[in-house]
Amino acid sequence: MTKVSTTKWLVALALAGLFLAIPNGALAGLVYGKVLNAQGDTLQVGSFIVMGGTQGPMTVYPDEHNRYSVYLPEGTYTAECQVNNRLWRAVLRSFPQPYRQNLYFAPVE
Repeated sequence: MTKVSTTKWLVALALAGLFLAIPNGALAGLVYGKVLNAQGDTLQVGSFIVMGGTQGPMTVYPDEHNRYSVYLPEGTYTAECQVNNRLWRAVLRSFPQPYRQNLYFAPVE
């Protein structure tokens, strides 16, 4: 009986250590949607870069139906891609829970 109690305490301590090791705001949420241009038409891109946050730039690859999904800590990010040798940019927001957000890219002047 003492062995079971010791095991429970060890598991509880390990879980508490995990929660304490995660800094505030580090919980990532799933962001997903379609890649579109400012008019809402499909924008074919091979990939785009998400910038911002503490993890540095992240490359995201949409699937064959132009859908993307990415896990990001809560916050606001900038997404950029190259289309016809022009830089295009969109804003991406992440929350702790899953969030559907179509990305509306517009060319940078």
